[in-house]
Amino acid sequence: MLGRIVIRFLRGYSAGGVAVAWRTFVVIAASPVLSEVVHGQEPVPVTKFENVQPTRYCGVKRLADGSVIQTTAWIESSGNTVAGDMDLDCFDATTCSEPTDCESCVYWTIGGGYCNTFAVADMTVESGCEGGLADTVSYLWVWGCQDGRPSTCFIAVFTGPTFPSECSDQVGYDLDEGFVSEYPQLPCGRFRTTLDLEDQVDLTLYPGVAAYGIFIAREYDGVNLVPAYSAEPVLWSANGLTGGVERAGSNGPLQYDDTNCDGVHDPGECRRYDDGRCPDPLTAAVAFGSDTPGECTGEEAIRKARCRSGGKVVVKVIRGVVGEAFQVRLDTGEEAEGEFNSRSKGKAKFNGVSSGRNAATATFACGDTDVRVFDCP
Repeated sequence: MLGRIVIRFLRGYSAGGVAVAWRTFVVIAASPVLSEVVHGQEPVPVTKFENVQPTRYCGVKRLADGSVIQTTAWIESSGNTVAGDMDLDCFDATTCSEPTDCESCVYWTIGGGYCNTFAVADMTVESGCEGGLADTVSYLWVWGCQDGRPSTCFIAVFTGPTFPSECSDQVGYDLDEGFVSEYPQLPCGRFRTTLDLEDQVDLTLYPGVAAYGIFIAREYDGVNLVPAYSAEPVLWSANGLTGGVERAGSNGPLQYDDTNCDGVHDPGECRRYDDGRCPDPLTAAVAFGSDTPGECTGEEAIRKARCRSGGKVVVKVIRGVVGEAFQVRLDTGEEAEGEFNSRSKGKAKFNGVSSGRNAATATFACGDTDVRVFDCP
């Protein structure tokens, strides 16, 4: 059954906004007015989505009153869709082009002009990824534009530290950091995106049973997200297997759906999605990925840092993992990169280093460091 929960999910920026554009794929009929809450509607299977990319995005922070404050300037999207390893795979963007090829499960929507412009669900990220930052985000959604004409779409995605274990008479989740992206002149349809945040936005992957939210809007004025006329996130799950391999992270059965499209949740908008569908339980199809740190032997070290006449410096490193990269930075600001060779050794070279005492800091793939002091004549 459908429920409701009220939570304000508005983010903005008081100065200088920018829009993010997305591409479209399958056209779907859209309602020109806000949908009414229809209890008892059940998910139906869907396939085929258009890959799209926003034109730009910005970091935001959600305040306790539900307002959304911009924390970065607008950033032009590079269009780079190469995802890192998944920390929560509620989208399966990197391993499965169509879910029908993955354990015979399909994507789901409510359909029929259903409106759910703001969904919040729980997530438990892959072990070892807690507290990190997501650098790629993937999601699926249905966009119903007004009067069937292309219009600007804004997508906001957030994470937060808490999500309730049961529906109750209070809204029980918290959202914190996120981003807003803009898609000018997006036609009605079903869409999929993997957005490379390029280390421009802080999006924390909180430990424990945390929360994430996706808000689909038709306007964003730097303070408020105005709900779309007709839209909903597509449903899938982080639970189960893909090609015989367990997907990253997990999710529970509860989700808050903004079924009256007013941009907030009330306690009655809390719904269970553990209805025995494949996959089960369903949840808003959003995935979070991050770059996996490289490998270390734990014995990496600077063997020698030596300065010759003319300020020529050679820094030699040893006992690393073959093929892993390392970086060396001098106190005077110069930087160089290298890679461990087949003998687990490597070197970095510098020219024109000023005379006097200096220090080289080597940073290895897993984040470990070593320092060696040297003098230049």
